[in-house]
Amino acid sequence: MGYLSPYQSSNHDIETQHDGVTAVSGHHDGGVRFWDVRSGERTGEVTDFHTAGISSVNLNPNNNAEILILGSDSTLKSVDVRQAGQELQSFRHAEFKNKLSNAACAISPDGTYAAAGSSTGNVFIWKTLDGTLETQSQGREAGVVAVAWDRGGSNGQQFSSVDSKENICYGLDINLNSELWSMRRSPMLLINNVLV
Repeated sequence: MGYLSPYQSSNHDIETQHDGVTAVSGHHDGGVRFWDVRSGERTGEVTDFHTAGISSVNLNPNNNAEILILGSDSTLKSVDVRQAGQELQSFRHAEFKNKLSNAACAISPDGTYAAAGSSTGNVFIWKTLDGTLETQSQGREAGVVAVAWDRGGSNGQQFSSVDSKENICYGLDINLNSELWSMRRSPMLLINNVLV
């Protein structure tokens, strides 16, 4: 087992690319770092994605060069790492707030949607192509800390979320309707977008 060497800024999230060779990490200083998982060596870095720390990174399942990055500055960004971190799209909304260092973002299985939970308890889903808001949930008791997509449901894409009070909503369609089940204060964990 290899270990990634510590760097100048604390890490908030890490994801491994589909090639199994490269890991991408998001940091408190607003930068993203790339690592060779075989050697543990840092292979690249792009800084200043956000004016505050990065709480989550998520790779597009259809394009390893595209990364979704959630910042504590209440902005979700899609960037192309092949172009030195060129911003492809910025996702914002007046009611979207991310003040949690452990909040997560996710791209849908087909790459069409970007989702993130808000400190206010709402979930936001945007279209990745043009950045328009597709839907927004209402009424969670606490800030949403985890979001995940899965194949399934009527349109081949199901959505789940967990708030900071450990309430889980699973099996939502793109409009955040048709909930299959929900749990309050579940002992389950969300690891690598899988409920265990």
